[in-house]
Amino acid sequence: MSAQGFAGYEAVDLDLYGQDPGSALRTLAGGATSEIAQVLVADPTFQAALASTADRAEEAAYRGVQTWMRRNWPWLLVGGFGLIVGNYVTLLAAIAQRDVRFKRRGVL
Repeated sequence: MSAQGFAGYEAVDLDLYGQDPGSALRTLAGGATSEIAQVLVADPTFQAALASTADRAEEAAYRGVQTWMRRNWPWLLVGGFGLIVGNYVTLLAAIAQRDVRFKRRGVL
């Protein structure tokens, strides 16, 4: 089926509209990549290297967090104190506003 009758679209084949001509190549490459991944995952040397990399990454992350905590503990305390004070002030303001409303209505 072609788009005859529309100006400039005489050479368009509507049966192929929306299809990717490279999809067969992508399917083939995906299958080959999948096979390579399965072979690598089954290889004990690759598994050992992967485990070693994971262990080193975990150790580096732990050291990074410990270093950050050592440097920034005062700010964490200030932030926690600020949260506690902010919650306390908000609670007091809400209670005061409630009391004002109740006094206006004659409840208190």
